[in-house]
Amino acid sequence: MSSLFLDTTKGVTLGLLDKDFKWLFYEFFENAKGSSFLHFKINSILETNSLDLADIKNVFYVSGPGSYTGMRLSEGLKQVLEWSGKKCYSFYHFDIPKIVGIKSGTWACDAFKNEAFVYTWDEKTEKKTLDLLSDLNLSDVYTSFESEKLKANTFTSKMIFNESQKVFKYIKEHKLKKELYYFRTLEQEFGR
Repeated sequence: MSSLFLDTTKGVTLGLLDKDFKWLFYEFFENAKGSSFLHFKINSILETNSLDLADIKNVFYVSGPGSYTGMRLSEGLKQVLEWSGKKCYSFYHFDIPKIVGIKSGTWACDAFKNEAFVYTWDEKTEKKTLDLLSDLNLSDVYTSFESEKLKANTFTSKMIFNESQKVFKYIKEHKLKKELYYFRTLEQEFGR
């Protein structure tokens, strides 16, 4: 039983996990346009590992926060795979520190338009805001991927890679299925 991992919140990250949630394949494509190669690359990964789509039992994908276009790509693929009987689970990048046991902190990422999405949590509370990058003075912050605009030293993309067994076991056991989380409402993003 293998699992597929998708993250299209920034670029495209594809992964293939074995039954124990150890990586068989993992790659980040930073400047890739996912719609032009995603299906081909998944097929190639499966062939390289002597698998076909029927061998995939679970699909794990990051449902945000991120850009509308990027996340719709993995959501659309997830829907097709779910219709074909795959068990699909989703989570947010800012869930990862809590999943691996970090009790409090701040997670932030570049939200485009010179803004940052900021998520703070402790054992009792959580808060989500959208702030101007110029107004932020963040240190010891978590983020998803390296960014020129937001300096951080701990990346949830690396935590997912390094702690795959803990992360995906937790997500599956808790049957996480998070809705897509965009930086802004559709009205704010597209001016409707």
